[in-house]
Amino acid sequence: MKKYFFDSSLIIEFTKGNPKAVAIVQKLNIPSFQFFINPIVFSEVTYILMREVKLDMSLVIKAIQTFKILNIDEKTVNLAIEYISQYKFRPNDALILASCKLHNLDYLVSLDSDFHTICKAENINLINS
Repeated sequence: MKKYFFDSSLIIEFTKGNPKAVAIVQKLNIPSFQFFINPIVFSEVTYILMREVKLDMSLVIKAIQTFKILNIDEKTVNLAIEYISQYKFRPNDALILASCKLHNLDYLVSLDSDFHTICKAENINLINS
């Protein structure tokens, strides 16, 4: 079973109806796949969808519940610190990448161009189109 981590950018843009995000999600809508997020993505998505997109909290929670939520522990934070230092990565993005790496996820699905170079360097498959 393939495992995909969804970044905030993809979830938010999908919700807004961005054609690129919609096309990616439609391609990945296969029952044998597992979809993951972490508390960082939960926080970013919930905030943006409720504050900026003005979605009702119950709809946001229903959408979030379709994902398995990975914990962020000390090991994840330590690896994120390495990514911040080595790649000059933003903390939230570093925590997302560390979650993917430590949980052996097959793919990171994101519209965020910041992930392109670092995913290659860390042998994580990036889906962005």
